[in-house]
Amino acid sequence: MLKKNYQNIHSRFKRHAPPVIYNNVFKHRQIVKFLIAGVTSTSTDLLIYYVLAYVVGLWYIASAISSFVIAFWISFGLMKFWTFRDKNTEKMMKQTYLYFFVAIVNLGISTLLIYIFVDHIHIHKFISKVIANGTIAIESFFVYRHFIFAKIGNNEIKEIGQELNSL
Repeated sequence: MLKKNYQNIHSRFKRHAPPVIYNNVFKHRQIVKFLIAGVTSTSTDLLIYYVLAYVVGLWYIASAISSFVIAFWISFGLMKFWTFRDKNTEKMMKQTYLYFFVAIVNLGISTLLIYIFVDHIHIHKFISKVIANGTIAIESFFVYRHFIFAKIGNNEIKEIGQELNSL
């Protein structure tokens, strides 16, 4: 059912999109998926941050940490299973730990950036959060793609070839 829906969406997009857009989106679909997953988890992060910092009145650093933890689980699921199409559950615990380690490092960098932007450069705290998240996103794609969800076996290469042939 899901595969049929995907093929239906793909064929409609192919028919209606200009060739230059279709070819670039198809060629770079992993980056497009990363961006969609990132926007989804970041939107969740920002929404929860906004509610905690502005509606509840929680300190902005505590709000940033809380929203980050919730968005972490959404991000991991989307990145593993959808963006990088990694269905291997045998190494999922190791990936979770690595992903969490990268996330904690990113949280530290993000929190430091927010602190510097708000308290030293005097940028609005919400804009500071957006800038920090954008900075982290660029670094994260390369770490996730080449280290955490890297496909290196022959089975993965065959699976990618079969996916391309089925389209």
